[in-house]
Formats: sequence, structure tokens, C-alpha cells
Amino acid sequence: AWILASGPLWFLAILLAVTGAPRGSVRAFLPLFTIAAVVVLLVWIAAVRFLLWGERPKDPLSDPTSFGMLVYLALVPTVHWWLCQRGPLFGGSRLAVACQLGFNVTVLLAFTVAIGTASRANVALLSLAVGLWIVLGSLRKLNLQRAVLIAVLGVLGLGLAGLQSRAVTTTLSQDLRSDSATEQRWLLLEAGASLAREHAPWGIGLFGFGLEYPAIRSAEDQSSAGIYVHNDYLQLAAEGGVVFLLPLLALVIGVATLVLRRLRLLERERWCDARGGGAIALGLCLLHACVTFVFYTLSVVIVMGVVAAWCFFPLGEPRKEAAVPALTQSPKLRVSGLLAWWGALAFAWLNLG
Repeated sequence: AWILASGPLWFLAILLAVTGAPRGSVRAFLPLFTIAAVVVLLVWIAAVRFLLWGERPKDPLSDPTSFGMLVYLALVPTVHWWLCQRGPLFGGSRLAVACQLGFNVTVLLAFTVAIGTASRANVALLSLAVGLWIVLGSLRKLNLQRAVLIAVLGVLGLGLAGLQSRAVTTTLSQDLRSDSATEQRWLLLEAGASLAREHAPWGIGLFGFGLEYPAIRSAEDQSSAGIYVHNDYLQLAAEGGVVFLLPLLALVIGVATLVLRRLRLLERERWCDARGGGAIALGLCLLHACVTFVFYTLSVVIVMGVVAAWCFFPLGEPRKEAAVPALTQSPKLRVSGLLAWWGALAFAWLNLG
């Protein structure tokens, strides 16, 4: 329960931590800087182990796909922020050029390890993000030169991962219709839908799918672990019913609204803002939740909570106001805090049984 609750709790914790911080200050951006630094360290370690010894990137997580999610959750907002800068690709002092080269190498390694997880969904979602950046660059809403460079780095990362790991090329070239893993996923989805219908509206209890699945397991599925449906929306509907599904649907609606708002702003503004990258990253995670277990991975849920707090509230953007509004003075923040705590307590209460 606390894995699922960690997202709302961290969302609220970030709002409380930056309350009163001057806009644009280090304090307002410290949570994002910390996450980015940790992910960069993990990317470099994973890249060395993958490129030198062929180890599939996943540590310290147990699932490679979840590691890829963690990487793009940090990569997409960071790259989007960089694409919002109007300066030339290389310029300024030697230190600035060195920092730029270090950034580009890190992005290349991030693409390499994310693709090296041999997850088709990770590759597809990263390709979607790069394609969106190219489109925005073509519309002169982002720095087109930088967007093209990111696309080149992505292609190079794909090439490095493919040369290093045969699993990557095999997975990406495999026909989904004849893939045994895809067939197992369909059987899991059918079982999840069946349990959701039978136990509506309250569900079978948190993590109950793994207990119920052996009794209804198909004879055609003898190899899957049977713990996750590989569709969080369906699994939460089966395990928690309406109470579990509503907060997740609220997040989906909130992210969709934020993305639409960003797009409407683009009609009036000549340039993107950095918060759009967080919205893109959250949207990718919500899409990913249709084919895997996103909200059952602690580190991913925590990072999503932090990114959501940064996206939905201008915690670090320079504005005319002196500081981020205090939680007790902003109706929007009060309502968000109450919703976050309601979600956390609901998850914990459902786990007591």
C-alpha cells in the first residue's frame, strides 16, 4: 500500500518543502537536482557494466523495464529544459563547452541503457518524445538544432545497444503477433478483466491478483509469475475497485489537462517552457502503465510524485511574485494536499484487510 501511497505523499512533501522558497532559487529546484544527480550516477554505472561486460541495465532495481522508466523520467524533463534554451549548441567559455560535451555524452549513455533494457515500450516511448521535440523544433517552439542533435544521440544509442546486446535486436525485430510473451500478456489481461468484473466495485484487495490468479490461470500460461496484470489500470480496478481507480484516473485527467494547457499556450507564446518536459514524462509513464506495472515500483512512483509537483505548480519558475505561495494561503495547494493525503490514507486503509 505504501508503494502506491508514496506518489501522493512525495507530491505533498515537495509542496511543503518549497513553500516560501524564492522563485528560481536552488531550494525550489533541489528535489529535481537530486533526482537528476542520482539517475546520472546510475546511468553511468549501468553504461559501464552494459558496454564493457554486456550486463542488462537494471541495478539497483530488480526489473530492467522499470529501470528504463526511471531513466526517461529524469531524461525527458532535463532534455526538454535544455531544448528550451535559445543559445547556440557550442559557445562561451571552455568550461561551458566542456559541460555541454558532458551533457551530450550523458544523454547518449541514457539512451543506450534505456534501450539496452530490451524493452520495446521504452524504445517506443523515447521515440515518441524525440519525435515530439522534432515537431516542436520545426514549429520554432524549441531549439531545432538541439532537437536534431538529441535525435542523433538517440539513434547512436540505439546502435550502441544493438551492437552490444543481441537481446535488443532480437526483441525489437520480433513479430508481436508470434511472440509468446505477448500471448501471456493477453491471458493476464483477460484474467484481470474477469476479476474486475466479478469483484466490482470494491475489488479483491491490494496485491490480491497474485493470490487469485493461480486458481484461474490458463493452461496456456505456465511460465509467467502471475503477480502483475501488466496493465495498472486493470489491476487497480481488480484489486481496489473504484477507490483505487479514481485517484489514478484523476492523475490521467490532470496530466492530459496540463498537456492541453501547454499546447494552448504555445498558440500565444513563441517558445516552450521547461515544465512541459515534466508533463511529457508523466504522460509517457501513464501510457507505459497500459502494458506494464508502473505504480508498483517504489522508485518510479516517488519520482513521478516529485515531477508532478514541479509540473502542476510553478515551484521554480521566475515570476513577479517573491515566493511560492504558502500552503495555507493557496486554495489550490490546500485542495491538492487534501487529495494527496486522502489517496495515501485510502491506500493504507485498504491494505489493513
